[in-house]
Amino acid sequence: CNLYALRTPKALNAVTFWLDVEKDRKKALKMVASFGIATLLGALFRTLTIEKALQRASKTLKAEVRALMVPTARIAMDVDKPDDAPIVEEILKADKISG
Repeated sequence: CNLYALRTPKALNAVTFWLDVEKDRKKALKMVASFGIATLLGALFRTLTIEKALQRASKTLKAEVRALMVPTARIAMDVDKPDDAPIVEEILKADKISG
């Protein structure tokens, strides 16, 4: 799902980077290549694990990137407007999910 927590000023690096990369959102390989040739090759040869991807993203963004693995698909919704956030927050609380 598209839920992010930007907890430190360094996290703004991710936003700046994403603003540039997002223009290629319909071109998956080009987006992956934005994280470096090793990441692209790992994706092409299917050797890129989530752990490796997060490490490479952290290095590229100069900020810690982590995934929150959740046991439910109920939060797999876009938070596109302010009214959506409380819905997801309630689901997180109800399922006792925290980052």
